[in-house]
Amino acid sequence: MASFDLGDAVGLTRAVGVGIEEAFARSKALLAGYEGQGFQVRFSEAQPPARLAAEVSDASGTRLHATVELRPTSSGSALELRLRGQVVVGGMKGMLASERQVRQVASERLAAFVDAKFPPGETWTAPAEAAPAPEAAPEPAAPAGGVEGKLALVRDLFERGLIDEEDYRSKKAELLDRL
Repeated sequence: MASFDLGDAVGLTRAVGVGIEEAFARSKALLAGYEGQGFQVRFSEAQPPARLAAEVSDASGTRLHATVELRPTSSGSALELRLRGQVVVGGMKGMLASERQVRQVASERLAAFVDAKFPPGETWTAPAEAAPAPEAAPEPAAPAGGVEGKLALVRDLFERGLIDEEDYRSKKAELLDRL
C-alpha cells in the first residue's frame, strides 16, 4: 500500500445553475455519495447555506477533509469544493502510481461527482422579489405508471439526497421484484 498526499491540488470552482439552498442540499448529497463508493463520511461542519465540511475515510487508510463553500450569484450559485489529505492505494496500482496520477484520478472523479449533482448547462432564475407567496403548496403527485413511476420517485428522492444509497438500492430491488 502506498500513501499519497493530495495537497491543495484536488478541487474545483464552478458556477452552478441552482439557488444557494438547493446547491447546499446537493453538495451534502454529493459528499454523502462517497459512502456508496466504500468510504465513511462524517460531517464535521454545516453552516447552511454557505459552508459544509466532512471527513471522508476508508478501511485502507485514506483520510480526506472535504470542504464546500457556496455563495449566491445572479445566475445561481458559485461552488468551491476542495479535498485535502491522504489517499492510500493498494496493490500494484499503489506501487506504480505517482502522486500526480493519484491527484489526476481524484480530480476526475470529483468532477464526475459534481457533474452528476450539478449537470452542466442547468439554468436558474432568481425568484421575483415582489412575487406573492402561493396560498398552499400543491400535493405531491402520485407516482404515475405503477412500478415505473415508483422507481422514478425513488430515484428522485435519492438524487435529491433525501434517502441514502442503501435505501435507494433496497427499494429499487423491491420494486423490480414486483415486475
